[in-house]
Amino acid sequence: MKLILLLITVVPLLAYLLDGYYRKNINRGIVQIVAFIITAIITITLVTYFGLLFIMTVPFLLALLITIFRKYEK
Repeated sequence: MKLILLLITVVPLLAYLLDGYYRKNINRGIVQIVAFIITAIITITLVTYFGLLFIMTVPFLLALLITIFRKYEK
């Protein structure tokens, strides 16, 4: 089961690398992979420390930010 979950997390990384390869820009693929790994590490760390509080507040904060930025666009 753990192997399947590991393979599922590797799929986006391979997609980023293929995107960089087909656009003839491997550096872009590598930067996207590094950004993905950093985002995953930060998310796992925050979930570990804050638990459900972090998980429940993230969608609320994103909705709030979208609402605020839409008001300033007009």
